Amino acid sequence: MVEPTSTTSLPPELDDVDLNSESESELIHWNHNDPENPFNYPTWKKAMICTLICLQGSWVTMCSSAGAAIARDMQVEFGVSSTVSRLPVAVFLFGMAVGPVILTPLAEDFGRKKVLVACLAIVCAFPPLFNRTLPSYPNRVLHRYISNSIVICGVFGATVITSVGNIPDMWRGDDIIGLWAMNGWAYSAEAVVLGPLIGAYINNAMGWRWVYGIWGIVGAASMIPFIILLPETRGGVILAARAERARQAGRPGAWAIHERLGRRTMSQIIKETVFRPATMLLTEPIVYCFALYDGLNYGIIYLAVEAIPLIYAQYGLQQPEVELTFFSIQIGVTLAIPLFYLQRKATLWRERKEGRKDVPEHKLIWAFLAAILFPVSMFWFAWTGHPPFSIYVSLGALVMFGISGHIIFLAVSDFTVESYGLMASSAVTGQSFARENICGILCLVSVQFYQNVGFQWASTILGILATVMGVFPFVFYKYGPWIRQKSRYAQELAKLEEEEQLRLKFIEAQFHRKGAKQDLWGMNLVAADGEMWRKHRRIMGPAFNNKLYQMVWTETLDTYREMISAEGWSETNSIEVPVIQTLTFKLALLIIGRCGFGFSFNWTAPPTAPDGTMSVQEALRIVADSHMLAIAAPKWLLALPFRRFKEVREAHDQLMGFMKAQVADRKAEMSSQDSSTTSKNDAFTMLVKANEDESSKFQLDDQELIGNVFIMLFAGHETTAHSLAATLGFLGLYNEIQEEVLEQIISVVGWDREPVLEDYSKLDKVLAVFYEALRMFPAGHIMIREATEDTVLQIPKAVGQEGTIPFPVPKGVQIMVDMVGVQYNPRYFDEPEKYKPSRWYGVANESEAFSAFSIGPRACIGRKFATTEAVAFLTMLIRDWKVEPVLKHGETKEVWRQRVLDAHLVLTLGVKDVPLRFTRRRGWPS
Repeated sequence: MVEPTSTTSLPPELDDVDLNSESESELIHWNHNDPENPFNYPTWKKAMICTLICLQGSWVTMCSSAGAAIARDMQVEFGVSSTVSRLPVAVFLFGMAVGPVILTPLAEDFGRKKVLVACLAIVCAFPPLFNRTLPSYPNRVLHRYISNSIVICGVFGATVITSVGNIPDMWRGDDIIGLWAMNGWAYSAEAVVLGPLIGAYINNAMGWRWVYGIWGIVGAASMIPFIILLPETRGGVILAARAERARQAGRPGAWAIHERLGRRTMSQIIKETVFRPATMLLTEPIVYCFALYDGLNYGIIYLAVEAIPLIYAQYGLQQPEVELTFFSIQIGVTLAIPLFYLQRKATLWRERKEGRKDVPEHKLIWAFLAAILFPVSMFWFAWTGHPPFSIYVSLGALVMFGISGHIIFLAVSDFTVESYGLMASSAVTGQSFARENICGILCLVSVQFYQNVGFQWASTILGILATVMGVFPFVFYKYGPWIRQKSRYAQELAKLEEEEQLRLKFIEAQFHRKGAKQDLWGMNLVAADGEMWRKHRRIMGPAFNNKLYQMVWTETLDTYREMISAEGWSETNSIEVPVIQTLTFKLALLIIGRCGFGFSFNWTAPPTAPDGTMSVQEALRIVADSHMLAIAAPKWLLALPFRRFKEVREAHDQLMGFMKAQVADRKAEMSSQDSSTTSKNDAFTMLVKANEDESSKFQLDDQELIGNVFIMLFAGHETTAHSLAATLGFLGLYNEIQEEVLEQIISVVGWDREPVLEDYSKLDKVLAVFYEALRMFPAGHIMIREATEDTVLQIPKAVGQEGTIPFPVPKGVQIMVDMVGVQYNPRYFDEPEKYKPSRWYGVANESEAFSAFSIGPRACIGRKFATTEAVAFLTMLIRDWKVEPVLKHGETKEVWRQRVLDAHLVLTLGVKDVPLRFTRRRGWPS
C-alpha cells in the first residue's frame, strides 16, 4: 500500500518573505515579452553585445602575449637572462589564474557591466602609466611587471577574457544561436597568437617601451562604445535595480528574487571559488585530467610564441616577419569554427539513437578528431620544421594544431559544464587555474627547453604527451557516466539541483497562486480562499453527482463510436495515428462540452455556424487551445490586428456571450418549473440548480458560475487528454500489461456487451493504467497550501531512519509541494521510474494514496469526472484494438520511450507527440 505524502518547505532564504497578497503584488518580475529581459533582446542587440565582448576579450588576450615580441630587446638592454625577460608574459598568466576567482562572483552578484567596465578602465590606465615610470629594469621587474601584469593585466584582464557569462544571459542552453556565439567567444580568446605579431611591428616602428603604451591607448579608445552601448545582461541584477527604484518611488514592499536568492555570503563565495575548485582539481578525474589536457593544448600556444622565432630563424626569418607565421595557427582556428556544425549534427544523431538528451559525453564527440590531429600536428611540425623542408610544410602543421586547439578548448569547457551542472563554475575555475599556471610555466622554460633538448625532440616530446592525453576524450566518453556517479560530489550536486528546482518552483509559484489565469473568466473554486472558497465549494459539490457521472460514461461511449466512424477506423483493420493527442484532446473537449456545459457537440461539426459566425464548438476549442496566450498576453497585445489575436478575441467574446445567455435561460427554466424535474444533468445545469436552491447568502453571481465551469475546462480538458495519451503510449510499449487489462475487460464486460457505469468499480486494472500514467506525468506539477492556523507537520526522517521530524508552520505561511518529486519519491513508490500499474491494484478509487489529484478538502473536485471518462474510453478502445508504438527505422521500444514519452510542460505536465498503431482484435464482432 502506498503511504500518504508529506510536504516540502520553501527555501531557507525565503523564510522571512511575507507571502500574503500584499507582498505578492510587490514582487518585481519580468513582464510578458519584457524588452529589458536579456532573453528578449532583438537579435541585432545580442550580436552587438557579443561583438563588444569578443573585441575586448581579443584585445586583452593579445596583450597577454605581446610581451614575447619585446623580450629579446629588453634582455639586451638590461643584461638579464632570457627567463627573467619573459616574466611579463608569465606573470600575466599567473594573474589570469587568480583573477576569475576574485572578480567573477562580483560580476554575478552585482552586475556584469559594472565589473567589466571597472576592470577595463584599470587595464587601460596602467600600461601607459607604468611605461613612463620606474627607469631601471630591476624596478620594472619588481613593480611594473608584477603590479602591471599580475594585479592589473592578469587579474583584471582575466575578467574580460572570461566574460562568457554574458552569452547564457541572453540565450538559453539549447538555443543554436547561443551555441554559435560561444564558438565566437572561444575564437576571440584564441587571438592570443596575434599578440606577438602586432607587438613586433610596434616594437620595430616605435621601440619596445611603446608596446604596452599603444595597447593602453587602443583599449581606452575602444572603451567608449563599450561603455555607451553595452547594457547589463544579468537578469537578476536588472530586476533588483527595478525593485530598488520602486522602493525609492514609495513602494517599500518591493523586492526581487535575486535579492533573496542571488546574493551570496562571503563564506559561500570563498567555498565556491577557492576551496571547492581546489578540491575538485585534486580529486575529480574529469577536472584534473582535462585541466592537464587543455593546459598542454593552450600552453603550447605560449610556448610556440617563444619557440617559433627560434625555429624559423633557421630559414633566415627575423622580426617582425617571423611573427607572420602565427597566422597559420589563427587560420586553423578559423577553419575549426564550421566543424561545430558537424559536432551539433553528431550530437543530435546520438540523442535520437540513444533516446537521451543533455548527455555530457555527447560534447566530446568532436574531441575525437582533435585527439588525433593534436599529436599528429606536433610530430609533423617536429620533423618538418627545418631545412631542407619547405617552410610551408611545417606551417601546415601549425594550421592543423589551430584546428585541434579550438576543438579541445571548447569541448573541455562544454563537457565540464554539462558534467557538474550547478557546480560547473567551481570545476571550470579549478581547470582555469591549472591551465593558466601551466601556460605561465611553459612560457618561462620555452627557450631553454627547445635549445637544450633540440628543436625536433622538443616538439616530439610534446607530441608524445598529446598522444598520451589524447585517450582522455575516448575514456571519458565511454566511462564518463560511471565516473560522475562515483564522484564525491554526486550527492552534494543532487542536493544543490534539488534546491535549485525548489527555488525555480518558488518563482514559478508566484505566477500560479491566486493567479490571473484562475479568475480570467470569473472567481472560482480554485482561485478562492477562506470563506469565499467554502462558498464556492458549497455550490460546486452538489453539481458533481452520480447523474453527472452517468452522463459522462454514456457520452464517452457515444463519442468513442463517433471517433471510430469519423476517423475512418471502421473501414480498416489497422491504422496509424502520428499524434494520438489530436484524438485525445478532441475527445476530452467534446466530453467537457457535452457533460460540463450541456452543448450538443459532434466529432465532425464545422467551425462556423449556419449564419456564418464562429460556432460555439469552435469557440470552445480555440479558447481551450489558447488559454496560455489569454493568460500571459496583456490586453493591448490581444487588441492588435493580427489574425490569431482576432480569432482568440472573437472566440472569447462568442463563448462569454453564449454562456451568459445560457445562465439566463437555465435560471428562467428553473423558475418556471420545479427545479428537481429538470432533464439536464450536465455540470453547468447542476451548478445553476444548486445555486438557485441556496439562500442569497451563499449564492454565486453569474460571472462566478461561469468561472467555475471554465476552470473545469482548463483543469480537466488538458489533464485528461495528456493522461490518456501517456496511458496509450505505455500500453503500446508493454503488451503484457495491455493483455492483462484486456483479460479483465473481457471477464467483466465480454466481447459484445456495452460497458455500463456499474462496471466501473470492477475495472480496477483499467483505472490503474490511467493512474500510473498520471503518476508519472502529474498534470498539476505544483501544489500550494496555506496554513489557516498554526500547524506542525511531521516530516519523515531520511530513508532507513525511523520516526519523524516536527516542522512548525505558522498561520498564513504557504507550503509548496513539488508533485513531480512526490510521485517519483522511492519512499512511497518502489522503482518510481518504472511504469507499474499493479501498484494501484486494490487501492480504493478515492484513496489519498493517489495524490496526483491533490488530497484533502481542496482535492480536485473533478477527479471522478476524469476517471469515469478515462475508464469508459480505455475499456472500449483496449477491447476493440491492440495498441502498438510506431517505431522509426531501426528504433527499439526503449529508444522510442526515451524519445516520445518525455515530459512536456504547457499549463499542465504531459507527454510529447505520441505516434501509435491500432490493430483490430479478433474479438471485434462481425
